[in-house]
Amino acid sequence: MKEKKRLMSLLKEREIIRSLKNYKENKYIDIIRRINKKKLTESIKRLINMEERTETLYIEVREGLGGIESEMFCKDIYFMYRKFLERKKAFIEIISSKETSKGFKRIIIKTRGKKLVKVLRGESGVHRIQRIPKTEKKGRVHTSTCIVEVYEEDKIVNNKINRRELRIETFKSRGPGGQSVNKTNSAVRVTHIPSGISVECQRERSQMENKRYAMILLKAKIDKLEEKKLDDEKKNRRKKSLGEYSTRSSKVKTYNLIKSMITNHTNGKRTSKVKQILREGRIEVIS
Repeated sequence: MKEKKRLMSLLKEREIIRSLKNYKENKYIDIIRRINKKKLTESIKRLINMEERTETLYIEVREGLGGIESEMFCKDIYFMYRKFLERKKAFIEIISSKETSKGFKRIIIKTRGKKLVKVLRGESGVHRIQRIPKTEKKGRVHTSTCIVEVYEEDKIVNNKINRRELRIETFKSRGPGGQSVNKTNSAVRVTHIPSGISVECQRERSQMENKRYAMILLKAKIDKLEEKKLDDEKKNRRKKSLGEYSTRSSKVKTYNLIKSMITNHTNGKRTSKVKQILREGRIEVIS
């Protein structure tokens, strides 16, 4: 956005220079024109690079409240993002997953493509769904949640974690129902002992690759935790200064399938295009 404003400013300057072309001090106008042409060219190049830059993200979806219904909701949200990424022709790879007979307890995907951050950045937080599940025999409305975390690879700080603060475990990859799907201990679980943050990766056949992905995600989670602590401290200071003591929810979206309405709580947008968003992945409609 800043680059676009700068570009518009330079274009405006060039229009002014053109209007002064008959001014008697032509030599100065020529100098200014050459300088601004160089600036304009550089700005356009940067803008093109920004538009075409490939972005790498990690998206984690995990169960919240609601038991089996939450697992089913995790699966719905995962497929929603997958449809969005497929439409964007983005690279998609499942890094880790804990699948159940009904859905997912957790799934982490790596994606790489263009113009992804703008839409997906705002997806981090609690997603809530209100519906009558297929498993409900009495027609009661259930409310369940899942948690989404989006990590930008460019923003993962390359900080070194003290190895003494890590617990690294290896185990056999497991599929739905807990059955082993690999004969070797290639899956890796890395736990950051001070924070209790734990990351599993069982996608690759190589233990080394699984460990590498687990460390990337662990760093991202630790960075996000530190950011949240700083944000919470700022909010607490602000609330005290304003005399406010209430807490705000981290709820991002509510999918009310009874009323066929999706609400984005971060920007106040609402839409009835439930099918387009959940089944076709058109999340930009409400972002």
